[in-house]
Amino acid sequence: MAPNQLCIRGDTQLTESRKQNRRKAKAYLNVFDRSSQQFIGHVADMTIEGVRLSTVVEFDVNSVFQFTVELPFEMSGNTEIRFDAKCVWCGKGESAQEYQAGFKLQDVSVEESSRINALLNNSIFVDSTELLSVTIAKAESPTLKACRMASTRERV
Repeated sequence: MAPNQLCIRGDTQLTESRKQNRRKAKAYLNVFDRSSQQFIGHVADMTIEGVRLSTVVEFDVNSVFQFTVELPFEMSGNTEIRFDAKCVWCGKGESAQEYQAGFKLQDVSVEESSRINALLNNSIFVDSTELLSVTIAKAESPTLKACRMASTRERV
């Protein structure tokens, strides 16, 4: 199995095409529409290039939005990060009232990019591959255990 593939069920594989590992938020980072100040949802995971939101809003794909993310602490004299983002996908979440939406960040200033990078390296984010390893390690399925072992051998 190639390093950019994940074993899902049996022989089914999901190819991960992202250039950077997603960082999962361990804390709720509230997201607001910058123009209306309306609560949108919270950051589920993020990279320097994009963000996935858990939201109550069904976004139009290919539309650009202006977001503000509230920080739980002050960073470089700011308590928020602002950026524009283009919706690249949107779908139903785990509940009937929830959506998951993926966005590509656009025209991010050097200052905001620096804050995003610092935020992603903060302990409130964890690498998504770390979570996958924990999930697979807890699984009782022999197929998943074999997948984990094969993946570990290839990384060594």
